[in-house]
Amino acid sequence: MVGNINFNDSRYRYDYKGFCSIVNQIIDIAGLHQKNHKNFNVVINEPQTLKLFKPKFNGNTEYSYDSSVFFLEEFFNGRIDNTYNAHTLANIDDLKNKKLILDSILEIKQDIKSQFESELQNLLNGEEFIGIQLRGTDKVTEISEVPIDNIFKHIDEVLNETKINKIFLATDDMKYLSAMTNRYGEDVVKYNTTNLFSHDSKPLHTTITNREKMNLFVLRDVYFLKNSKYLCYTYSNVGHLALIMGIHNLQGFKNLNEI
Repeated sequence: MVGNINFNDSRYRYDYKGFCSIVNQIIDIAGLHQKNHKNFNVVINEPQTLKLFKPKFNGNTEYSYDSSVFFLEEFFNGRIDNTYNAHTLANIDDLKNKKLILDSILEIKQDIKSQFESELQNLLNGEEFIGIQLRGTDKVTEISEVPIDNIFKHIDEVLNETKINKIFLATDDMKYLSAMTNRYGEDVVKYNTTNLFSHDSKPLHTTITNREKMNLFVLRDVYFLKNSKYLCYTYSNVGHLALIMGIHNLQGFKNLNEI
């Protein structure tokens, strides 16, 4: 049996979803398909993802079903285990399982991966670094905003523990960029040459018209974060995807929402 993954059902709120939310949702749908059918034979019909990722399955689709609708029906009937998601503390076993799913269905296109590798080398010159992911803007409507002093406390603990000074910052919010650079100065690096930051708390994925360009930038952030020595993350789909992709090479990770 082959699963067809798409976001045609309006209950997915596809127009509002950010890129990492889409990829994480695909992982969850494919995971449910694998649980029920014991294979990773899924056809991914999602154009934003296919711009950046190459699908693994290219087999016979004669016997297929809409696995996206099936996932929604299971979810709304309370039959989906949602213990771990982008808004809960990361669990190592869950991350490893989702990494297995991702590796079984998608891979970053080789030219894009080579581009990221070159940019990472140019930016950090092979130095070890701490990855910091800070989700701002409209996230306060879903969870409480993290006090900046709490963020600094956690980051300082990691810097002291690892003895690594260099920080790669992935954020969508100018207030976090300003706070981090004011405190840590030139140790903070941010690959963002186009000033893709929110100044008014509005999420970028709903305000920027060039989604293709923005998706490339956010996947680059994820790729850099997953290559960090230690990852400090806030609750978001960006942080969650970085943890999934990096779970086998991260020395450790810390949630910055925890008081």
